Amino acid sequence: MKIFLLIGMTSVLTACASNPPKKIPEPTKECHNYHAMMTAPMDPMAMQRLKQTCEESEQQK
Repeated sequence: MKIFLLIGMTSVLTACASNPPKKIPEPTKECHNYHAMMTAPMDPMAMQRLKQTCEESEQQK
């Protein structure tokens, strides 16, 4: 009887335990701008500059 009680308590305690939710990093202003302009008809060099500023802003976080 004690074993069943012990197994029951263990099951309840482990079922209630949970991992904290993973926090998704919020994109920087520069990355948001880059992602918004990805489908826009732009000069390839201008798009490369947007991508570069996005990558640099992510490294500075």
